[in-house]
Amino acid sequence: MNKMRWLFLSAFVLINLLAFPLHAQQVKRKISFVDMLWRIVDLRNLPLIEEGVKCAQFSSYDRASKSPDEPNWGANKDWGNYLRIEENGEAVMAEIEGSGCIVRIWSANPQGKIRFYLDDAEKPLEFEFQQLFKGDFEPFLSPLCGYHGRGANCYLPIPFAKRCKVTADKPHGQYYHITYVTFPKDWQIETFRLPLTEEEMEALKRVIEVLKRSGENPHPQDVKVERITGKLKLAPSQRHAIAQLAGPGIIRSLRFKVESNEMLVYRKLVIMAFWDDEKEPSIWCPIGDFFGCSFGFREYTSLPMGVTGEGAYCYFPMPFKKGARIELLNEGKAEVVVEFSIECERDVQLPEMIGYFHAKWRREAPCKTFDYPFLEAKGVGKYVGTSLSIDNPEPGWWGEGDEKVWIDGEAFPSIFGTGSEDYFGDAWGFRPFIHPLHGCILRERPDHAGKTSVYRWHIADAIPFYKSIRFTIENYDTDKDYTSVAYWYQVEPHSDFFKPVEVSQRLPIPKRIIGAVELEDVKVEAKEGIKIVSGEETRVELSGDRAILFAPSKETNEFALLIPIKQEDVYELILHSAMGLEQPAFKVLVDGKAVGEFQKPFADSPMLRLGRVRMRPPISRLQIVVQELEVKEKHLLLDALELRQSPKVRRAIEAEGLPVKSSDGVKVNIEDGRMEWSGWAQLHIASDGANRWVELQLPKELKGKFILNARMTNSPKGGIVRFSVSGKALGEPINCYADTERLGNEIQLGSIELTGGEANLLRCEIVGKDERSGGFEVGIDYIRLVRVLVEGAIEAEQLKILKFERCRPVIQNMSPWGAERWSNENQLFCPGELNLRVVLEFEVGERRNYELDIYFTKAPDYGIVEVLVDGKVVGKPFDGYSPTVEPSGKVNFGIIELSEGKHTIEFRTIGKNEKSTNYFMGIDCITLTPK
Repeated sequence: MNKMRWLFLSAFVLINLLAFPLHAQQVKRKISFVDMLWRIVDLRNLPLIEEGVKCAQFSSYDRASKSPDEPNWGANKDWGNYLRIEENGEAVMAEIEGSGCIVRIWSANPQGKIRFYLDDAEKPLEFEFQQLFKGDFEPFLSPLCGYHGRGANCYLPIPFAKRCKVTADKPHGQYYHITYVTFPKDWQIETFRLPLTEEEMEALKRVIEVLKRSGENPHPQDVKVERITGKLKLAPSQRHAIAQLAGPGIIRSLRFKVESNEMLVYRKLVIMAFWDDEKEPSIWCPIGDFFGCSFGFREYTSLPMGVTGEGAYCYFPMPFKKGARIELLNEGKAEVVVEFSIECERDVQLPEMIGYFHAKWRREAPCKTFDYPFLEAKGVGKYVGTSLSIDNPEPGWWGEGDEKVWIDGEAFPSIFGTGSEDYFGDAWGFRPFIHPLHGCILRERPDHAGKTSVYRWHIADAIPFYKSIRFTIENYDTDKDYTSVAYWYQVEPHSDFFKPVEVSQRLPIPKRIIGAVELEDVKVEAKEGIKIVSGEETRVELSGDRAILFAPSKETNEFALLIPIKQEDVYELILHSAMGLEQPAFKVLVDGKAVGEFQKPFADSPMLRLGRVRMRPPISRLQIVVQELEVKEKHLLLDALELRQSPKVRRAIEAEGLPVKSSDGVKVNIEDGRMEWSGWAQLHIASDGANRWVELQLPKELKGKFILNARMTNSPKGGIVRFSVSGKALGEPINCYADTERLGNEIQLGSIELTGGEANLLRCEIVGKDERSGGFEVGIDYIRLVRVLVEGAIEAEQLKILKFERCRPVIQNMSPWGAERWSNENQLFCPGELNLRVVLEFEVGERRNYELDIYFTKAPDYGIVEVLVDGKVVGKPFDGYSPTVEPSGKVNFGIIELSEGKHTIEFRTIGKNEKSTNYFMGIDCITLTPK
């Protein structure tokens, strides 16, 4: 351990310790940037009640939310909302009077510039908003600042002596939080300045080092400490005090390691703590939840809490004056062995106004409360942390909930957030990540079904309250299991709304793997050795609480599962079992076809991916052959089989599903599973030479004019193929050669007219091969028929982009907003800011006059667009605003004269409708009609 680091930290923290009595007298305080830096990691400041200090937040929450009694309380347009727009166009995000400090900035989409007007300065500190989160831009350094998950987080303190205003250079439609603390009037605050001094840079580096070493005990190492260690066996229903300490003192470290055969021991073993003469505990939590692990212990290291291979730790300081008692209660049916270690500081002086540590658990399953409460309490205290766990019974995002904090009976919350993941430091959903101050310990599935566990610690941004606190988070559903722990300090006397919960009401909802086939429910073909077992028998949490157990022998080493199949498809097969059990190697066959062999199955994961296999109704036979017969006591435990259907390109026609009507000299077969094809399959056509063909039947019900698109597989044996419909060749032949096998892009073959019925035939003719190719093979992934909506359309998304500024043009599929409403179902989407511009190139075949018509998209965040052809403005500006996303229809820009050859057409935003929230732009297509 770095002794110099601890000497520096210990000296600082020891000053705080010795200052306990001074805080109680409310002497005049001086706060520097260095002081605010140390508050980020100074856990010992948390129990101190600093009278007059407040914490609040500005955010982009939907301003339609006025009151819980009004219908728009759950309004969810949480972006692009500001205090006001200044005359110079700046969007005011925060405005604070008096001395204070910004302690946290978060955004899901940091765009443009951010400006900090501190005190009376006319010139602000200005940064590109994204710079604050890159992690390598001094002094906004990682891990204080950075992207965590997809959330942009900045914990660098920005103190000010008189006032602070934060603005964006213009409205950018940002999601944002700006959390700040304010101080009493007689406190002297040193205003943030750049560049930092050497002393400030040194302090910044040391604080960063503390954060990077999360998991280590951050408390001073040169003070008198009493250590209580032990190993305890708790029988079922036994309650035992593992520590009874005389005061005064500060418990500064709790460590536990729990071992048991008990299912769900993390919910059945309860930790309780009593301070001084309390009759009711200040800590009451299932042991797993106390350490942030509601669904079982998982390793993570944050600043005050965590779990490592050596056990779980808590470094929140827990002061007491008269005495402390810590108890454990085993409410399971099996013995629990607990190894524990407690560190307590002695020879301390505690002020009268000192907060006692609280951590309490609650649950609503299913949760039907819109504003789910983490904490409701009366008295004086400070909120310091939240852990939240959700069990979602179905796929779909559950986390649009805004956090809200009411302090001291205020009518409207002084902290009002923008989304569940935003409060916990992520954005656009959750993904697993660990940070010293916030993180996501568990996210079972990318579709947000199943279990999720997240945490957030309030250290520099601790939330003081002097009369009461109510802390909630929104819940838009009625079927989720919400479980939470609130962590806070509180002065006696106090009251809160928690009550102990009996063990039957604490247990998680029985595990159920969403969309999986429960193997205990399917028909099994086996001579012997198969039985159905329960979770209690196996000491394993099982989907549906049951599984099948196979005991192989020399006489019986295989069995088959008859899996019901509703729809023919290529499925990805995933077997579920228990991780870490010693299980025999086996091989798998599906309908007689070998899928794979698996050594040490489930050693590192409860899921085993078998592979992708085509399965057909009504039954598919999954055969398992055990290969380690000589190993005794190795049983195979199989819980469930997950059948994941193949992903398919929207509105695509799978080539492998088209009937072959006729062919000449080619072999046609379906290939499954090898590549990331749409439907995980392709139609493979092979020939031994050129001028061979196959005709495929297109859907007979289709009539009219269409654009035909296709995606091909390119390979070292790829040939050259020409497509035609009704004898009409479509475009140029396509060369399918590539030095390595890979999927090509979707390409436009040309326009066709279908008359319906048997005449709808697509001919694929292999006309040759690249000189480098080793064969005459063609792979067709899918085709897509897009109805022609605009005759003669020049698709904007297919034109060459010559230049773009202040935007990032992308091709956007528009089918989510309605089928057959946009030409080619795509548009060129240009998200950006005022004065964004994109320049495209087009070509005409002869010199003459043309009538120019443009088809745009209109949307709530689109701007006013000006159009230029060859640098000259044409027509009138187009207002792209609409309350809904919709095609504009034809917009005429007049008659223009064009010479033969290439030309430019430029689109740029010159403003926006007052109702629009941004300056974005969408271009569907253009037409040039000869005149």
